[in-house]
Amino acid sequence: MIVEVKVAGLAGFLLAKVAAAHSRRKPKDWYDLAFVLIHNNEGGSANAASRVKAVLGDEIKKGYINTALNDLKANFQNPTDQGPIAYGLQFTRDHPGTDEVVVRADAIVAVQEFYEAIFASEVL
Repeated sequence: MIVEVKVAGLAGFLLAKVAAAHSRRKPKDWYDLAFVLIHNNEGGSANAASRVKAVLGDEIKKGYINTALNDLKANFQNPTDQGPIAYGLQFTRDHPGTDEVVVRADAIVAVQEFYEAIFASEVL
């Protein structure tokens, strides 16, 4: 028996999680976003943003996607924002002995780099 399973690539996964975080506000969505931005196979958050831009082009800068990305950035600006808190709590549960302050900072940097890379003007 052959089974075909369709799986979203990195760009699809990230945008689905951005939309989920924006609408549901669940800690798992914030955690998943930061984790994948830090630990993806593209080599980090800026490269993940490049992948998203390659797949979706300027559509990511319009309408709901733009609103959700702005919300993502706003929820990962300070260590006490819900994004870094969710990431820090789950990551330190999964990896006891990890410094939660450092982990939260890593999440902030990853999300901010992702956002900046998405909205960076491309100079030719």
